Amino acid sequence: SVDSLVGFAELSQGNFDLLNPWFFTGDGQKFRLRLQLGTERQDFLIAFVEPWFLERKLALGVDLYHRDLTFQSSLYDERRTGGRVSLTRALGSDFLLGTISYTLENVSIRDVDVLAPPQIIAEGAKVIQRALQAGYRPRAVLTEPKWLSDLAGPLEGTGAEILLASPDVL
Repeated sequence: SVDSLVGFAELSQGNFDLLNPWFFTGDGQKFRLRLQLGTERQDFLIAFVEPWFLERKLALGVDLYHRDLTFQSSLYDERRTGGRVSLTRALGSDFLLGTISYTLENVSIRDVDVLAPPQIIAEGAKVIQRALQAGYRPRAVLTEPKWLSDLAGPLEGTGAEILLASPDVL
């Protein structure tokens, strides 16, 4: 597998009660804590679901996570830290569910191979284009001067401030 050697520990409670300290059981909430460590990845996840949010059959979900991935590419390592808030409810019957969610995520590329910038920036430009197509409007982008021409097209007309940094800052 791409993960090489991996180990994990998980604590999961299907009848959790956030407001019942010491025992934390009895209210039907769901709680999950997962730690996954390996030679190519580190994952941390905390998830919580309240199935009767606002005294209605409306599930509120909150996930917080952090992922360090080194297997995505031989040219760089990727770090993702973020959270997700969701609301889920039955649509007519318990067999048809609708969910709306909001995810906030910080993605960083680290330990970039010196020969990699053109390939990474080409992929970065695609990611920026997909984000813009989805309605995301960045306020600022930090880049090196040599990558400015690759990013200028996708960012044109967004109003995003382009900040230039020296290579040793990135």
